[in-house]
Formats: sequence, C-alpha cells, structure tokens
Amino acid sequence: EWRTLTGRVADLKSAYKQLAAHPAHAAASVVAVRDPSGAVGFFRALSLMFGTTAAVYGFLRFSRAIAFISSKIFGIPVVEFFDDFTQVESDRLACSAQTTFEGFLGLLGWRIADTEAKRKPFAPSFVSLGVEVDLSRSLEEVIMLRNKPGRVDSICEVAEQLLSGIS
Repeated sequence: EWRTLTGRVADLKSAYKQLAAHPAHAAASVVAVRDPSGAVGFFRALSLMFGTTAAVYGFLRFSRAIAFISSKIFGIPVVEFFDDFTQVESDRLACSAQTTFEGFLGLLGWRIADTEAKRKPFAPSFVSLGVEVDLSRSLEEVIMLRNKPGRVDSICEVAEQLLSGIS
C-alpha cells in the first residue's frame, strides 16, 4: 500500500506576473504599444515580462529554490520546469504532500492555478509537460510514458495533410 505511486502537477498562476521587476530597472521596463488609430501609448511593466531573457533566468532561480526547499525541508520530491512542479508520491502520503506543497507556496505568497483543469489531485496517471506518466504498474517496477491524449491524433492529422499535398 505504501509502495503504490501516484503523481500530479502543480502549476503557478500567471507565474511571471508574481515577481516584481526591480525598481532600478524601470527605464528598461517600458513597452510602447500602437493602437488601431495609430496613437502610441507607453506602459511600464511592474512585473517580469514573459519572454525576456533576464526574466527567464530570474524566474528559474525562484522555481529551482521552491523545488529544492520542498525536497530538503518538507521531504516532498518535486521536479520543476519553469512554473510547473511535478510531484510523485506514495498514494498514502499524496493528500498530505499536496496540502504541504500548496501550503508552502501560499506561505511564500505564490498563487497556484486553481481551476479544475489545472489543479488536479494525485492520480495513478497524470500529464506532465505533454507526456502522460502512468504509474499504475509501479508495484511491478514499471512506469509507462506516452504522448498525452490527443497528441498522436493531432500528429497524424498534420502528417495526413502533408502527405495529401505530396500526391
């Protein structure tokens, strides 16, 4: 019973928007936008701007720290990929692991995506980064990885479109 594994992914909500830009960088945080009339408006980003190189490096430091502290202090194995945190846990400890990890994030002031589609509970099979991880046979020391549902269908659809253009 203790060896039965389950997993889940916790996702931060609007992750980059949760980190403030440094006030000293205000001059480099200005974005110009032209509206349909041709007028240009200037806006200052108060948080890290998604896609900028420094924002990625800065955010990844926080992401890695969250995973490290979760593992080291709380004993919760967490693997981070940007704003996604994959957890694998004994089924008996899954509820506790989810509560502890989410409580830790809340204590630090981080908001997690809490929609039904994003905040899924631990399960024997879950999707992480486009890969379905199936732990249902973990007692047999078998972990199966496959494309997430729908991925193969969309790949086949694109291949059929490409092949129909060739003939």
